Amino acid sequence: MRMLREAAFQLREYTRTTYFIEILLVATLSACLVQRLGVRAWGSDPYEGFLRSAVMGLWTSCTSAAGLIGFERRKGTLAHLMVSRSGPRPAILALISSTATFGLLAFPLAGVAWLIPGPGALLPTELGEHWPVLVLGVPLIWLGALVMALAVACLFVMTPYATAYEGLVLVPCMALSGVFEGPTRTIDLGEGLKNLIPTRPALSIMKAGGIASDSGVSILWWDLACWLVALLLWISLAARLASISEARARRDGTIEVI
Repeated sequence: MRMLREAAFQLREYTRTTYFIEILLVATLSACLVQRLGVRAWGSDPYEGFLRSAVMGLWTSCTSAAGLIGFERRKGTLAHLMVSRSGPRPAILALISSTATFGLLAFPLAGVAWLIPGPGALLPTELGEHWPVLVLGVPLIWLGALVMALAVACLFVMTPYATAYEGLVLVPCMALSGVFEGPTRTIDLGEGLKNLIPTRPALSIMKAGGIASDSGVSILWWDLACWLVALLLWISLAARLASISEARARRDGTIEVI
């Protein structure tokens, strides 16, 4: 319960900074506009355009984790997190979770933008057809984005110029997340290597149409297995980077806390 209270507190603090609200709104709505123009011009799938728009907004929010710890340092609150009663790691986890949790607002925001009647609009019936895979995929992509945000935060806290690198994080994350790829209908071991990014199999699940057929169920379980393996790998990476950062801050003194 303490962890949930800390996460809720950090989320409230995160939403009080207008910059974080603006980047989510601008990224999501601009992606919706561009994707709807693409649907109108080339006749692509509106549902996939909706997913791209939402994931772009989510990722844009998550990349703020690169400079969030440095932002807390400049506010003077990082020292309090390091001596928190719950420990520095749970406190940092609660802090970084605010980026991914707030980024989830990109999905309803993109949904509203795509359901507005007009050229390239997403029909409510089509969105309803994908409702089961959305209910399954959104929590999966949230967990994947959260773990990757933790790894990014623990890596970039080692440099005092982390906020300048936030934009450099967004591009490779978006390119590797699978947001610009079409749905996969076959199981391929080569694709499994690409699925080491945990958001990619989650997106593959959300892009699936019907999963009632035997082949659809097989692909679903394949994506779930890839997601779980990728998630465990990124958790291990984030834990290792957290250990290095904590050692540098507490023992070596090479990372400034104040």
